[in-house]
Amino acid sequence: MAAQLGRAKPTKGFLLELKKRIAFVEEGYKLLELKREELAKTIRTYLEILEAKRTDLERRAADALQKMTATYAFLGSGEAETQAESAGEKLSVQILPKSVMGCVIPYVKDFRTVEVREKMGPALRSVAKDFEALISDLIKVAEVEASIERIAEELGATNRKVNALEKIIIPEMETNAKYIEDMLDEEMMEEVVRVKIIRTMLERKRA
Repeated sequence: MAAQLGRAKPTKGFLLELKKRIAFVEEGYKLLELKREELAKTIRTYLEILEAKRTDLERRAADALQKMTATYAFLGSGEAETQAESAGEKLSVQILPKSVMGCVIPYVKDFRTVEVREKMGPALRSVAKDFEALISDLIKVAEVEASIERIAEELGATNRKVNALEKIIIPEMETNAKYIEDMLDEEMMEEVVRVKIIRTMLERKRA
């Protein structure tokens, strides 16, 4: 770009405008750095939540499966299936968008089941409640996993922008500004020399 600028006569006005653009780009660079840090922090937090939820979910799922197996063995498969079919459950999930530093992630606002369990015995009703809680936590885990995936994509894009500004765009703009400053200084020195030569010639003529 410096070579391209060399074809046009640099001016102080152009240099001033370029320095304003550099300041603007540097401010954007700082904001992107803050965004990158915040996104990375959010991912770390979500990963900690995900690890804790998965560990707890695996333990509770194992307990619920063991409890269901014991209940089926106690009731018999025929009776257990008859009671389960009479429950008439319906799952309702409301998912809304949520923004984290401009990155849209899913947010589970509401989760509930509408059930009719009058015909279910207490043993199977207890099992159903355990699995209902597990489904709720599975939805939360899916929410966190989807959020991590989307934030990671946004972090990658932000990181590429930060690197481009830091390693290419800002250094190139600063190089151009330095080139123009050098050209203007050189022109100023040439003008000073010309003035001195003209002054010397005029003084000799007067003498």
